[in-house]
Amino acid sequence: MFLKARQTIHVKQPEDERYLFIHPEGRYKGQAIEYNKVLRLCKAIGVEAGITSIRTNPYILKRTEISRDCDRNPNIRIPQIGARHADYNSTMRYNHKTIHDVIDYVRS
Repeated sequence: MFLKARQTIHVKQPEDERYLFIHPEGRYKGQAIEYNKVLRLCKAIGVEAGITSIRTNPYILKRTEISRDCDRNPNIRIPQIGARHADYNSTMRYNHKTIHDVIDYVRS
């Protein structure tokens, strides 16, 4: 879900384009959100949801979304672009499709 919102948020510095989480507004608009701030937010959301053992971090959430995107799209390039992976093999780690699914897609 955040990937859809991220497409409308523009960065100030070109080197921040590789970051998934960018400040959408305010004083830091267009700058990368620091990892610790995102981690604290994930933990706060978990506490609010009543989760007592907090092991959630931004990278766990990203992996889950990439896996779900691979399940939704037969074309691996779509999740690869969304995940901002330069290497095809990085995205393939999250793909749980079988060889038969891929062959069916290629033949269609």
